Amino acid sequence: MVSRRFTLACAVLTLVACGSGVLDLLPGDGDASTGDGGTLGDGGSDATTADGARDAGAGDACVGSACPCPSGLDRCDGGCVDLANDPINCGSCGGGCAHYQFCHMRQCTCLPTFTQCGASCIQFSSSPDHCGACNVAPCAAGSRCENSACVSGTTCGAGFLGCNVGGRTACGILEAGVPYCGSCGTVCGPDQTCAAGTCVAYAPATPCAQCPCDADCARAIGAPFACCPGIAGGPPLCVRGNACP
Repeated sequence: MVSRRFTLACAVLTLVACGSGVLDLLPGDGDASTGDGGTLGDGGSDATTADGARDAGAGDACVGSACPCPSGLDRCDGGCVDLANDPINCGSCGGGCAHYQFCHMRQCTCLPTFTQCGASCIQFSSSPDHCGACNVAPCAAGSRCENSACVSGTTCGAGFLGCNVGGRTACGILEAGVPYCGSCGTVCGPDQTCAAGTCVAYAPATPCAQCPCDADCARAIGAPFACCPGIAGGPPLCVRGNACP
């Protein structure tokens, strides 16, 4: 017969081994590099991002394949991720999206206000090289792209800020990351969003389907966080800091 003391010891060991069931998502891929004002939205590594990579540890005490992931998440390298909505694990573990993209239904897709143009995501409303459409003549030197049209002069209209792009001007809304975040040339990384002019890390709040998602955001991104509406009808987002994009 198993003693009561032995049974209690086994229960304690079981709790230590499996922890609280709170699991981390993978950390982000870090910052992008600084751009020189080239073609907007080329998806390359030519732009600077603010810091704000995800926390690697947000209280995950459950390790190994014995501990299952919450509903809607899959295990990648010891963490639990949402392959349908995670920009650095999109469709498969390590299947990261590019700049100006997000993960939607397991596919990397251009962010809202950006459009696929060849291999790049372009914002037609502000790009002097693709002002209004993919296959149009670039705006002339000394002009600007504003509201998808080339306009003479480099001074943007009310509500827009101008950024020099090869002698032309891109007129955008930098507080919202359109097309830069906070300052000319600053492009947020694939696992970041622009909130109040700053690039901050984000992660899907899966399996939570409606904010505030406190427990899932604490697991996914760590504190401090804001629970924000999802992109294109996706799950709520856990955004580092106290502001939503």
